[in-house]
Amino acid sequence: MRAAAFSLFLLATLNAAASGQSTNAPAHSSEAPARPDLAGGWQSCADQANRRSAEQAIAACTRVLDNTQADVWRGGALWWRGIAERRAGRPERASADFTSALAALSRHIAASPLSYEGYFQRGQLLAYLQRYDEALADYDAADRIAPNQPISRYGRGVIAFARGDYARAIADLDAAQRMSRFRTGAGALHMTDGAYSGRRPVGQSFDPLRCTARAAAGVELAAAEQICERAVRESNGDADALMARGFLRFKQAQYERANQDFAAALRARPDLASALLGRGVLRLRAGDSGGGADIERARMLDGGVAAYEAAGLRPQ
Repeated sequence: MRAAAFSLFLLATLNAAASGQSTNAPAHSSEAPARPDLAGGWQSCADQANRRSAEQAIAACTRVLDNTQADVWRGGALWWRGIAERRAGRPERASADFTSALAALSRHIAASPLSYEGYFQRGQLLAYLQRYDEALADYDAADRIAPNQPISRYGRGVIAFARGDYARAIADLDAAQRMSRFRTGAGALHMTDGAYSGRRPVGQSFDPLRCTARAAAGVELAAAEQICERAVRESNGDADALMARGFLRFKQAQYERANQDFAAALRARPDLASALLGRGVLRLRAGDSGGGADIERARMLDGGVAAYEAAGLRPQ
Protein backbone atom coordinates (compact mmCIF):
# COMPACT_ATOMS: atom_id res chain seq x y z
CA MET A 1 0.00 0.00 0.00
CA ARG A 2 1.05 3.58 0.50
CA ALA A 3 4.50 4.40 1.76
CA ALA A 4 3.08 6.33 4.69
CA ALA A 5 0.83 3.53 5.76
CA PHE A 6 3.80 1.26 6.33
CA SER A 7 6.57 3.74 7.05
CA LEU A 8 4.92 5.20 10.13
CA PHE A 9 4.97 1.73 11.68
CA LEU A 10 8.51 1.06 10.49
CA LEU A 11 9.56 4.15 12.42
CA ALA A 12 7.37 3.37 15.41
CA THR A 13 8.73 -0.14 15.89
CA LEU A 14 12.31 0.99 15.38
CA ASN A 15 12.00 3.92 17.77
CA ALA A 16 10.19 1.85 20.38
CA ALA A 17 12.86 -0.85 20.20
CA ALA A 18 15.71 1.63 20.32
CA SER A 19 14.35 3.29 23.46
CA GLY A 20 13.51 0.02 25.19
CA GLN A 21 9.75 0.58 24.94
CA SER A 22 8.42 -2.87 24.18
CA THR A 23 5.01 -3.39 22.61
CA ASN A 24 4.19 -6.48 24.69
CA ALA A 25 7.20 -8.32 23.28
CA PRO A 26 8.31 -11.49 25.04
CA ALA A 27 11.26 -11.22 27.36
CA HIS A 28 13.49 -13.25 25.05
CA SER A 29 12.90 -11.03 22.01
CA SER A 30 16.11 -9.55 20.62
CA GLU A 31 16.54 -5.82 21.12
CA ALA A 32 17.31 -3.53 18.22
CA PRO A 33 20.59 -1.62 18.28
CA ALA A 34 20.50 1.95 19.49
CA ARG A 35 19.11 4.46 17.04
CA PRO A 36 21.72 6.26 14.93
CA ASP A 37 22.70 9.71 16.16
CA LEU A 38 20.03 12.12 14.91
CA ALA A 39 22.83 14.47 13.91
CA GLY A 40 23.68 11.84 11.33
CA GLY A 41 20.44 12.59 9.55
CA TRP A 42 17.85 10.02 10.68
CA GLN A 43 15.00 12.50 11.11
CA SER A 44 15.77 14.13 7.79
CA CYS A 45 16.01 10.71 6.14
CA ALA A 46 12.72 9.43 7.56
CA ASP A 47 10.84 12.35 6.05
CA GLN A 48 7.28 11.08 6.20
CA ALA A 49 5.79 14.54 5.79
CA ASN A 50 7.90 15.43 2.70
CA ARG A 51 9.24 18.50 4.48
CA ARG A 52 12.52 18.18 2.61
CA SER A 53 13.28 17.88 -1.05
CA ALA A 54 13.96 14.43 -2.42
CA GLU A 55 17.65 15.27 -2.80
CA GLN A 56 17.88 16.45 0.83
CA ALA A 57 16.25 13.25 2.05
CA ILE A 58 18.58 11.14 -0.09
CA ALA A 59 21.62 12.93 1.31
CA ALA A 60 20.34 12.47 4.86
CA CYS A 61 19.75 8.76 4.35
CA THR A 62 23.22 8.39 2.89
CA ARG A 63 24.64 10.03 6.03
CA VAL A 64 22.76 7.51 8.17
CA LEU A 65 24.16 4.66 6.09
CA ASP A 66 27.66 6.10 6.43
CA ASN A 67 27.28 6.23 10.23
CA THR A 68 25.79 2.87 11.17
CA GLN A 69 26.55 -0.76 10.47
CA ALA A 70 23.42 -2.06 12.23
CA ASP A 71 21.40 -3.87 9.58
CA VAL A 72 18.03 -3.10 11.14
CA TRP A 73 18.72 0.62 10.78
CA ARG A 74 20.41 0.27 7.42
CA GLY A 75 17.29 -1.48 6.17
CA GLY A 76 15.15 1.43 7.30
CA ALA A 77 17.46 4.04 5.82
CA LEU A 78 17.67 2.22 2.49
CA TRP A 79 13.89 1.95 2.34
CA TRP A 80 13.49 5.65 2.99
CA ARG A 81 16.19 6.49 0.47
CA GLY A 82 14.38 4.37 -2.11
CA ILE A 83 11.18 6.31 -1.43
CA ALA A 84 13.08 9.55 -1.92
CA GLU A 85 14.62 8.24 -5.15
CA ARG A 86 11.11 7.61 -6.42
CA ARG A 87 10.18 11.16 -5.50
CA ALA A 88 13.22 12.31 -7.49
CA GLY A 89 12.02 10.35 -10.52
CA ARG A 90 14.72 7.69 -10.41
CA PRO A 91 12.86 4.37 -10.13
CA GLU A 92 15.90 2.25 -11.00
CA ARG A 93 17.87 3.62 -8.04
CA ALA A 94 14.79 3.18 -5.86
CA SER A 95 14.54 -0.48 -6.83
CA ALA A 96 18.21 -1.00 -6.01
CA ASP A 97 17.72 0.55 -2.57
CA PHE A 98 14.64 -1.58 -1.86
CA THR A 99 16.59 -4.70 -2.80
CA SER A 100 19.43 -3.66 -0.50
CA ALA A 101 16.94 -2.88 2.28
CA LEU A 102 15.49 -6.37 2.05
CA ALA A 103 18.98 -7.85 2.17
CA ALA A 104 19.86 -5.80 5.27
CA LEU A 105 16.70 -6.80 7.10
CA SER A 106 17.24 -10.43 6.14
CA ARG A 107 20.76 -10.29 7.60
CA HIS A 108 19.33 -8.78 10.78
CA ILE A 109 16.80 -11.62 11.06
CA ALA A 110 19.48 -14.24 10.42
CA ALA A 111 21.66 -12.73 13.17
CA SER A 112 18.74 -12.18 15.58
CA PRO A 113 16.16 -14.87 14.83
CA LEU A 114 14.00 -13.84 17.80
CA SER A 115 13.72 -10.24 16.59
CA TYR A 116 10.02 -9.83 15.99
CA GLU A 117 10.75 -6.23 14.96
CA GLY A 118 12.92 -7.51 12.11
CA TYR A 119 10.15 -9.73 10.78
CA PHE A 120 7.59 -6.95 11.06
CA GLN A 121 9.82 -4.46 9.29
CA ARG A 122 10.71 -6.82 6.48
CA GLY A 123 7.06 -7.79 6.17
CA GLN A 124 6.04 -4.16 5.86
CA LEU A 125 8.64 -3.55 3.17
CA LEU A 126 7.54 -6.65 1.26
CA ALA A 127 3.93 -5.47 1.43
CA TYR A 128 4.99 -2.00 0.23
CA LEU A 129 6.59 -3.78 -2.73
CA GLN A 130 3.31 -5.69 -3.26
CA ARG A 131 4.90 -9.04 -2.42
CA TYR A 132 1.96 -9.91 -0.25
CA ASP A 133 2.37 -13.65 0.34
CA GLU A 134 5.95 -13.13 1.50
CA ALA A 135 4.83 -10.29 3.75
CA LEU A 136 2.17 -12.46 5.37
CA ALA A 137 4.76 -15.18 5.98
CA ASP A 138 6.88 -12.63 7.89
CA TYR A 139 3.86 -11.50 9.93
CA ASP A 140 3.22 -15.15 10.79
CA ALA A 141 6.84 -15.55 11.93
CA ALA A 142 6.64 -12.38 14.03
CA ASP A 143 3.36 -13.52 15.59
CA ARG A 144 4.97 -16.75 16.71
CA ILE A 145 7.57 -14.70 18.62
CA ALA A 146 5.36 -11.88 19.88
CA PRO A 147 1.64 -12.62 19.55
CA ASN A 148 -1.13 -10.05 19.66
CA GLN A 149 0.75 -7.08 18.21
CA PRO A 150 -1.48 -4.38 16.67
CA ILE A 151 1.04 -3.85 13.88
CA SER A 152 0.47 -7.41 12.67
CA ARG A 153 -3.29 -7.00 12.42
CA TYR A 154 -2.85 -3.60 10.80
CA GLY A 155 -0.42 -4.98 8.23
CA ARG A 156 -2.78 -7.82 7.43
CA GLY A 157 -5.61 -5.32 7.03
CA VAL A 158 -3.54 -3.26 4.61
CA ILE A 159 -2.85 -6.34 2.50
CA ALA A 160 -6.52 -7.37 2.54
CA PHE A 161 -7.47 -3.87 1.37
CA ALA A 162 -4.89 -4.00 -1.41
CA ARG A 163 -6.33 -7.33 -2.54
CA GLY A 164 -9.89 -6.03 -2.52
CA ASP A 165 -11.00 -8.16 0.42
CA TYR A 166 -12.68 -5.29 2.22
CA ALA A 167 -14.57 -7.39 4.77
CA ARG A 168 -11.29 -8.96 5.92
CA ALA A 169 -9.60 -5.56 5.90
CA ILE A 170 -12.28 -4.06 8.13
CA ALA A 171 -12.08 -6.98 10.56
CA ASP A 172 -8.28 -6.82 10.82
CA LEU A 173 -8.10 -3.04 11.11
CA ASP A 174 -10.82 -2.95 13.75
CA ALA A 175 -8.94 -5.65 15.68
CA ALA A 176 -5.76 -3.54 15.50
CA GLN A 177 -7.75 -0.60 16.83
CA ARG A 178 -9.04 -2.58 19.78
CA MET A 179 -5.62 -4.03 20.58
CA SER A 180 -3.89 -0.64 20.64
CA ARG A 181 -6.67 1.43 22.17
CA PHE A 182 -5.26 1.87 25.64
CA ARG A 183 -1.58 2.19 24.84
CA THR A 184 0.06 5.54 25.19
CA GLY A 185 2.20 7.43 22.73
CA ALA A 186 5.13 7.08 25.12
CA GLY A 187 5.40 3.34 24.68
CA ALA A 188 3.41 2.12 21.71
CA LEU A 189 2.75 2.66 18.05
CA HIS A 190 2.05 6.24 17.09
CA MET A 191 2.53 8.49 14.14
CA THR A 192 5.70 10.48 13.89
CA ASP A 193 5.75 14.20 13.06
CA GLY A 194 3.32 14.96 15.89
CA ALA A 195 0.14 13.75 14.28
CA TYR A 196 -0.83 11.22 16.93
CA SER A 197 2.00 11.58 19.39
CA GLY A 198 1.86 12.38 23.08
CA ARG A 199 0.31 10.52 25.98
CA ARG A 200 -3.11 9.64 24.59
CA PRO A 201 -4.83 6.53 23.31
CA VAL A 202 -3.28 5.79 19.95
CA GLY A 203 -5.97 3.66 18.32
CA GLN A 204 -6.92 6.64 16.14
CA SER A 205 -3.79 6.05 14.08
CA PHE A 206 -5.61 3.12 12.47
CA ASP A 207 -8.64 5.24 11.63
CA PRO A 208 -7.76 6.51 8.13
CA LEU A 209 -7.65 3.04 6.63
CA ARG A 210 -10.60 1.87 8.75
CA CYS A 211 -12.62 4.64 7.13
CA THR A 212 -11.20 3.94 3.68
CA ALA A 213 -12.01 0.22 3.79
CA ARG A 214 -15.63 0.93 4.70
CA ALA A 215 -15.89 3.49 1.91
CA ALA A 216 -14.44 1.00 -0.59
CA ALA A 217 -16.90 -1.67 0.50
CA GLY A 218 -19.83 0.74 0.59
CA VAL A 219 -20.79 -0.44 4.09
CA GLU A 220 -21.21 1.24 7.47
CA LEU A 221 -20.91 4.64 5.82
CA ALA A 222 -22.24 6.55 8.83
CA ALA A 223 -19.57 4.90 10.96
CA ALA A 224 -16.99 5.62 8.28
CA GLU A 225 -17.88 9.30 8.40
CA GLN A 226 -17.46 9.38 12.15
CA ILE A 227 -14.14 7.55 11.95
CA CYS A 228 -12.80 9.90 9.27
CA GLU A 229 -13.92 13.03 11.08
CA ARG A 230 -12.30 11.83 14.28
CA ALA A 231 -9.08 11.04 12.43
CA VAL A 232 -8.92 14.53 10.90
CA ARG A 233 -9.78 16.18 14.22
CA GLU A 234 -7.45 14.15 16.42
CA SER A 235 -4.53 14.44 14.01
CA ASN A 236 -4.90 18.18 13.41
CA GLY A 237 -5.28 17.58 9.69
CA ASP A 238 -2.84 14.75 9.01
CA ALA A 239 -2.48 13.95 5.30
CA ASP A 240 -3.57 10.30 5.66
CA ALA A 241 -6.71 11.33 7.53
CA LEU A 242 -7.57 13.98 4.93
CA MET A 243 -6.99 11.48 2.13
CA ALA A 244 -9.31 8.97 3.77
CA ARG A 245 -12.06 11.53 4.17
CA GLY A 246 -11.57 12.68 0.59
CA PHE A 247 -11.90 9.09 -0.64
CA LEU A 248 -15.09 8.63 1.35
CA ARG A 249 -16.52 11.82 -0.12
CA PHE A 250 -15.49 10.73 -3.61
CA LYS A 251 -17.32 7.44 -3.16
CA GLN A 252 -20.37 9.42 -2.02
CA ALA A 253 -20.16 11.54 -5.20
CA GLN A 254 -19.33 14.66 -3.16
CA TYR A 255 -16.65 15.59 -5.65
CA GLU A 256 -16.06 19.22 -4.68
CA ARG A 257 -15.57 18.32 -1.03
CA ALA A 258 -13.37 15.38 -2.02
CA ASN A 259 -11.21 17.70 -4.10
CA GLN A 260 -10.81 20.02 -1.12
CA ASP A 261 -9.59 17.14 1.03
CA PHE A 262 -7.18 15.87 -1.63
CA ALA A 263 -5.76 19.39 -1.99
CA ALA A 264 -5.38 19.76 1.77
CA ALA A 265 -3.66 16.37 1.99
CA LEU A 266 -1.18 17.44 -0.68
CA ARG A 267 -0.47 20.68 1.15
CA ALA A 268 0.37 18.61 4.22
CA ARG A 269 2.39 16.03 2.24
CA PRO A 270 3.15 17.09 -1.34
CA ASP A 271 4.07 13.62 -2.61
CA LEU A 272 1.22 11.62 -1.07
CA ALA A 273 0.57 9.31 -4.00
CA SER A 274 -3.04 8.46 -3.19
CA ALA A 275 -3.98 12.14 -2.96
CA LEU A 276 -2.22 12.84 -6.26
CA LEU A 277 -4.30 10.05 -7.77
CA GLY A 278 -7.47 11.56 -6.36
CA ARG A 279 -6.63 15.03 -7.63
CA GLY A 280 -5.76 13.64 -11.06
CA VAL A 281 -8.99 11.68 -11.30
CA LEU A 282 -11.09 14.71 -10.44
CA ARG A 283 -9.15 16.90 -12.88
CA LEU A 284 -9.87 14.43 -15.68
CA ARG A 285 -13.52 14.25 -14.71
CA ALA A 286 -13.64 18.04 -14.96
CA GLY A 287 -12.10 17.95 -18.44
CA ASP A 288 -8.59 18.97 -17.38
CA SER A 289 -6.18 16.73 -19.29
CA GLY A 290 -3.42 17.67 -16.86
CA GLY A 291 -4.95 15.19 -14.46
CA GLY A 292 -3.23 12.43 -16.39
CA ALA A 293 0.17 13.68 -15.23
CA ASP A 294 -0.99 13.56 -11.62
CA ILE A 295 -2.10 9.96 -12.05
CA GLU A 296 1.15 8.90 -13.70
CA ARG A 297 3.23 10.52 -10.96
CA ALA A 298 1.08 8.83 -8.31
CA ARG A 299 1.72 5.43 -9.90
CA MET A 300 5.44 6.15 -10.12
CA LEU A 301 5.62 7.19 -6.46
CA ASP A 302 3.76 4.17 -5.13
CA GLY A 303 2.40 1.22 -7.07
CA GLY A 304 0.08 0.65 -4.14
CA VAL A 305 -2.29 3.32 -5.48
CA ALA A 306 -3.64 0.51 -7.66
CA ALA A 307 -5.65 -0.49 -4.59
CA TYR A 308 -7.47 2.84 -4.70
CA GLU A 309 -8.07 2.53 -8.42
CA ALA A 310 -9.51 -0.95 -7.89
CA ALA A 311 -11.74 0.49 -5.16
CA GLY A 312 -13.22 2.99 -7.62
CA LEU A 313 -10.93 6.02 -7.58
CA ARG A 314 -10.92 6.25 -11.38
CA PRO A 315 -11.86 8.89 -13.95
CA GLN A 316 -14.98 6.98 -15.02
